[in-house]
Amino acid sequence: MSSIVESLLCTRPVCAWAAERWTLTFLGDCGEQIFQEEVPRLVHLLYTCLRSTRQSARRCFVLRAVFLLAHSHPQPVLDSLLQACLPTDSDMVEVWRSLGRSVLGCQILVCLTEKLRAAGKSSHRSECCTRELGSSQAALEPRTITHALCEVVSVLQRKTLVQRLLPYLLPGLLRQVSETLGEELAPSVGDLESADMPGSLFVAALELVLARCLDNRWLRLLREQGAWASLAEPRAHSTGVCLLAR
Repeated sequence: MSSIVESLLCTRPVCAWAAERWTLTFLGDCGEQIFQEEVPRLVHLLYTCLRSTRQSARRCFVLRAVFLLAHSHPQPVLDSLLQACLPTDSDMVEVWRSLGRSVLGCQILVCLTEKLRAAGKSSHRSECCTRELGSSQAALEPRTITHALCEVVSVLQRKTLVQRLLPYLLPGLLRQVSETLGEELAPSVGDLESADMPGSLFVAALELVLARCLDNRWLRLLREQGAWASLAEPRAHSTGVCLLAR
């Protein structure tokens, strides 16, 4: 399987075309026989192939291959994609949206929700452990998960699943907003006077999730009362939480 996937990067069109056919055949018929420890390398090779081409047919093939691999090994594929450290890369966005539109979309969202909850719990580690990891690395996981979650939610067909997961998504995202603002506020309040507030990603994710769950009149009311702007502002955060709760 590894040899075939490596052949995808071959410059000879006939060789690359044959590798595509074999890749889909093996993943479709024998995907479950692949060892989990081999999955990260296969995901990396497929992602490299995706980034190296703009041909629509080739890109569709790669997305299909990632789907087949995720169908057999959902957790290792998700972990490998989240560790790519390129959550806003257009190619990675396309991968997450492709998975969100597929029959695995609901399963993917459940997994990402669990990972966000786990990230929230792990953020309560001792200050010593956080220093050992490094603040940038400690903050990367929740942001990466949230980027992926937003892409999946934006294309998911069944909004009832988002509604069912709301009791987990709402506190998880609010916790990330609060903790991020708290970390950034400590050094200097003046540094936060910018258009891109540190918790804006999680606030945008929260607004997106609620857009799939609430009637438009409630969303309009939240905007008119400035709930989202308040949540992203350290000194008005508690006011935003009260508006959201009310």
